[in-house]
Amino acid sequence: MAHSNSWNPAHAFASVNWMAGVALALFTFLSAVQTGVAGWLIDLMYHNPLIPVTLSLLALIVVFMSSNTRDPSDFHPSEVGVVLLAILLCLAHGFVAPFRDFVTDPALQPHGVPIVGFVLLLVMLGAGFIVSK
Repeated sequence: MAHSNSWNPAHAFASVNWMAGVALALFTFLSAVQTGVAGWLIDLMYHNPLIPVTLSLLALIVVFMSSNTRDPSDFHPSEVGVVLLAILLCLAHGFVAPFRDFVTDPALQPHGVPIVGFVLLLVMLGAGFIVSK
């Protein structure tokens, strides 16, 4: 009897423990900060805004494909709205320079606090949580 030893990416992503994934992401980020690589990466992505847009959208697709709910009809219309808003804001951040400046320039924020950036981050995190269900 022959065994199928082929690798199934959908099965591999479905079996990922979300807590381990969060811990791995945190470990990677903090390691990059400790080694000084974070500054270089941030500078690279700041000057090439298509890199974070592309990687963010690819990550969102991976999260969606690894979730247990891949049928769009299983999502509430408000959830679809949050995901579409996050995608739209991500694309606007990458392709619309005045919007990107509004989000990232501390001089345009109240008291130099990137409130708009925090709101954008919350929308994007919300979309990530929605598509991961």
